[in-house]
Amino acid sequence: MMTDKELLERYPWLRRCSLYRRDEILEGTMLDDMPDGWRAAFGEEMCEEINNELLTWDKVSLENFHIAQIKEKWGVLRFYVSHGSKKLYEIIDKYEQMSRFICIDCGAPATKMSCHWISPYCDACAEKMNGRRWGNEKFVPIDQYYRKERDE
Repeated sequence: MMTDKELLERYPWLRRCSLYRRDEILEGTMLDDMPDGWRAAFGEEMCEEINNELLTWDKVSLENFHIAQIKEKWGVLRFYVSHGSKKLYEIIDKYEQMSRFICIDCGAPATKMSCHWISPYCDACAEKMNGRRWGNEKFVPIDQYYRKERDE
């Protein structure tokens, strides 16, 4: 994985700014807010695709572009931007959908969904969850979780 310095040289739009003053630059990058597993599995690939799209934008649009927030919510990547093109939103949606089936901790294919703090995990990381955070976490098979979600 690239260092923060390398990421910012290649993707200056990843800079972390204060929520209150966009000219106040903070340490790290916005990619630091992405869970480790997703960052390892597709973080830099996603940045490259986004960057390729941003290279097609006019100067004014590009200067006003920033990432508002990157986070996990209900077991899915959430990637919020100031504004975008249809193509940019398609790229973001692709990775948000992909995240549903990738372990949030290590980046392996997810097999389970945790029930307390809803997040996708592989077998190994799910096993490690017992004893962390809330103790004995309950899990359901990921295909069962999404089948139930579709049925509701």
